[in-house]
Formats: sequence, structure tokens, C-alpha cells
Amino acid sequence: MNQKNERTIPQGGLKLKELCERSGLNISTVYRYLRTGLLHKPQNKGFGPTFYDDTHLTTLNRIRYLREQEKLSFTEIKEA
Repeated sequence: MNQKNERTIPQGGLKLKELCERSGLNISTVYRYLRTGLLHKPQNKGFGPTFYDDTHLTTLNRIRYLREQEKLSFTEIKEA
């Protein structure tokens, strides 16, 4: 895990751009994971910006590992 991943997440959470930087994934990939249900939706407080917490980062790192290292499909990851 790189140093960016190990830093503490701010109390309010991470914005999407920060989440992508820490996970090493691009925005369209994160949106695809949200759409397909691999990544749970973030808490949204009204009409302001959306923030992601440590569970989102952990899930993205897990998905990335399963895709890249274990060569699992999205269906297999959903079932895991």
C-alpha cells in the first residue's frame, strides 16, 4: 500500500478526486463501480459535495487487487 493510502482520511471524508488519487483509479472507473453496485453509495448531505469515507477506499483497493492480481471478473468480485 502506498503512503497516500495510509494517510488518515479527513473527518468530513474525501471528495471524489481525492478518493481517485488515493486509490489509483480514475473517476470513470469509480462511477462504473458505483453503477454496478461493486462500490456502495456515499453518504450525501443535501445538495453539497459528496464525500467518501475509509470504507470506500478499502473497497476500491480490494476491487483493484481482485481485478489485477486475482484476475476476477466483476461478477466474481460481487459474489466474493
